[in-house]
Amino acid sequence: MADPRVSVIMPAYNAAATIGSALESLASQTCRDLEVVVVDDGSSDATASIVERIAASSAVPVRLVSQPNAGRATARNRGINSARGEFLGFVDADDTAEPQMFERLLTCVEATGADLVICEYLGVDSRTGAVLYDYREGDSSYYGGRVVERAGLLSHIAGSVCNKLFHRSLFDATGIEFPPGRDFEDLATVYRLMGEAHRIEKVAEPLYRYRHGQPSSIMSANDTRYLQILDALAVTNDHFARKGDFDALRDDLETVNFTHLILGRYDDLFRFGSRGLRHAFIVKSFAHMDSYFLGWRHDAAIRKASGRTARFAISTNRNLLRLYTDLTAKGKR
Repeated sequence: MADPRVSVIMPAYNAAATIGSALESLASQTCRDLEVVVVDDGSSDATASIVERIAASSAVPVRLVSQPNAGRATARNRGINSARGEFLGFVDADDTAEPQMFERLLTCVEATGADLVICEYLGVDSRTGAVLYDYREGDSSYYGGRVVERAGLLSHIAGSVCNKLFHRSLFDATGIEFPPGRDFEDLATVYRLMGEAHRIEKVAEPLYRYRHGQPSSIMSANDTRYLQILDALAVTNDHFARKGDFDALRDDLETVNFTHLILGRYDDLFRFGSRGLRHAFIVKSFAHMDSYFLGWRHDAAIRKASGRTARFAISTNRNLLRLYTDLTAKGKR
């Protein structure tokens, strides 16, 4: 049997409550030149049996690969090694893909020669299905080339791996993999892959649904794994420094780092985290920014990313940010 054009990799750990709908969304894809590789990461529930049941009747080939529990990064790497497709996509076991997702992405590849194609995505409430937000992934005018050729492209793309289609050479020819044993593995991987792509394009449709509120996707706001955001961003920054592209992409990388460390934490860690963790994270984040982006507090890119003047003032002053979180956080003081 000929190899499929697209392999969709799905890591799964104790995902019995959601993996059925995730797989059904792939079984109904209008792209038929596709396989699904599910990597069961040592589940103790009925995940494997549900996959086998759906695989038995699916019009799209579904293969189950099992491994002892080693984390999502290792599961994704195992999926890449097991995949037969020329292009690789990723769908998490608690999310769903629109039926046209991979047909649209593959059509864009064929029309443009891109080696990385991105679509917009929706954040939805897992209980009600209500749309919480529509993430547009930047204006289409940013796309059509490499990140070093398109100022603003890198910083307008989300760090998720799941709404993207990659030519597998971006992994195979570069040695890039998801860092084993780490959380925020997407953040440590996606921007590096973007830096290796020769042409990045976008399909301006929301074709992926990221479900909020699933136990498998929620980190406790008091969880010290938040500190691994710093490690993930360091991996990204150091990659571009080794390539010699750091200076050309400084504004984009500065914005990416600032967004994930500060702006993106107002609604989770800064709101719900314990005082000790909040303060430790802020101190380490400011030290990280000072190390990679000297003078960042006064840069136009940071001011633009912050939006409101008040948010900029708070977000660039370590003591003021700690005070602000002490006054507004709902977590333990």
